[in-house]
Amino acid sequence: MSSSEESNNNDNCSEGTSVFNLAAAVVALARYRAAVAKTAPMVNLARYAPFFDGCIGALDGTHVKVTVNKQAKTDYINRKGDVTINVCAIIDMDGRFTYVDAGMAESVHDMAVLRDCWAEENFPQSPAG
Repeated sequence: MSSSEESNNNDNCSEGTSVFNLAAAVVALARYRAAVAKTAPMVNLARYAPFFDGCIGALDGTHVKVTVNKQAKTDYINRKGDVTINVCAIIDMDGRFTYVDAGMAESVHDMAVLRDCWAEENFPQSPAG
């Protein structure tokens, strides 16, 4: 592919491409988790559940490489110079995704990503008490 074809290809990218990249990353993570589950010894987490009453799950963030159009590319460059989008995810005690948010571009602090997620209506809330 010539550089002009590649440039035109990047100009035609859309949010749909980013969503596809995110979906591919989630599928890869699920496959990895399934492979680890086959080789790792089974642990009964139910005995630990009382210590985590009210816990919404394990929360982490990561950068997922994306392809964006030429005009938006500078908005998605992280501190390492890669074109990525910040993704925040929460899993429950059974390893099921209960929340995923992808949408913060640029190099932003993890706390900024978390604050943005907290503002979402569907962000899991711990029980009162």
